[in-house]
Amino acid sequence: MSLNLVLLMAVSLVGGVGAVVRHLLAGLHGWLPWGTLLANTLASVVGAIVLVFFAHPTQRIFELTVVVGFAGGLSTLSTLAGQTHGMLRERQWFRALVYVLASFVIPSTGVMLVAMFR
Repeated sequence: MSLNLVLLMAVSLVGGVGAVVRHLLAGLHGWLPWGTLLANTLASVVGAIVLVFFAHPTQRIFELTVVVGFAGGLSTLSTLAGQTHGMLRERQWFRALVYVLASFVIPSTGVMLVAMFR
C-alpha cells in the first residue's frame, strides 16, 4: 500500500476523536472498569458494522478511517492489561478473571451479532 497523505490525515484526525471518546468513558468505574469495557466493546461493534455493511473496494479510505482511526483510537488493550495487572497486584483474582473474560466475550458477542444481521 502506498503512502496516502489524505488517508493518514483522516486516520489521525478520526483516531483523535476515538481517543477523546475513550478518555470521556474512562471515568465510568465500579466493580469493573466499565469505561474501558464499554470503549473496547463500542470499538469492536463499530469496526464490525463498517466491515460488514460498508466495506467496498471503492470505499477503502472510509473503511480504514473509521476502523483504524476511530475504532483504533477508541479501543485500548494496554489499559485493559494495566487495569488487570492492578487487580492481580491487589490479589483480586476473581475480579481480574471476570474482567478479562468480559473484555473478550462481550465485544466478540457484539461483533457476532452484527455479523448475524448481514
